[in-house]
Amino acid sequence: MECTLTDCERILHQLDRLIDTHSVLHHPFHQAWSVGELRQEALAIYAWVYYPHVAAFPNYIERAMKWTRDPEIYHLLEENLEEELGEPYAHHELWLQFAAGLGISRHEVLDAEPVPEVEQAVKIFRRLCDQGSAPALAALYTYESQQPELSASKIQGLREHYHIHDARTLAYFEVHQEADQRHREEARWALQQSIQAGTPSHVIFEAAQTALDANWNILDGVCHQAGISC
Repeated sequence: MECTLTDCERILHQLDRLIDTHSVLHHPFHQAWSVGELRQEALAIYAWVYYPHVAAFPNYIERAMKWTRDPEIYHLLEENLEEELGEPYAHHELWLQFAAGLGISRHEVLDAEPVPEVEQAVKIFRRLCDQGSAPALAALYTYESQQPELSASKIQGLREHYHIHDARTLAYFEVHQEADQRHREEARWALQQSIQAGTPSHVIFEAAQTALDANWNILDGVCHQAGISC
């Protein structure tokens, strides 16, 4: 059954509250980052641990595109993918610049064995993006909707507490602080179209919660690798 615009907005508002409640901004690792309580070695560990999730993100979009029948939504996803893989630097290359700024070479990042938490998160996001258009859009929205505020917080923490001002090191977060404001609105609109077309809200909420848990668990893995209590 198709829902009214008011019903769709109510569902999306509930989704936004769910995301805000479970945002990784509230994770102890990011809380410590924001006030300068982490050793820089812990940030370096974060850089190589988190990389596989960043590198896999274009594949999540590609999987979502396979389910998309709406040409406008398909075009939005296609543009997002082009940005992820774009010139002069793909986003995973910007992440490698971030790692380099913390003293971790690209070879160290690329050769690192994925930790269980990030390996599982990549599998979960791929599975969600293979389940259909609505779960895929929910997973992408859940991730990208957090990025503007998260990136701004990371930049502020790096500058104020770790005295990192180098443009190359900060570039990944600078890009996502800006670009994901647009991606957030586009993904929210795409979800609204899906809900209006009759997608049950529980499908979206279940996918979102699964994606939120997977992201949170990655940071648990970072804490484990860094030997810090989270």
